[in-house]
Amino acid sequence: MPIVSVQDLLGAGLEEYDRLVAEVGDQAPPGLILRAAGPTERGWRTIDVWESKV
Repeated sequence: MPIVSVQDLLGAGLEEYDRLVAEVGDQAPPGLILRAAGPTERGWRTIDVWESKV
């Protein structure tokens, strides 16, 4: 069953997100179905959908 992970990075923005992606790479890890990211009123939110919990 797919698993959804929502993370709010308070006070972060596109610059911080881009820096993080540059550090860890933009290659999708095994099991990742979808990643969405964008600004919120309080920072930056990422939403990941994984194939399963394990």
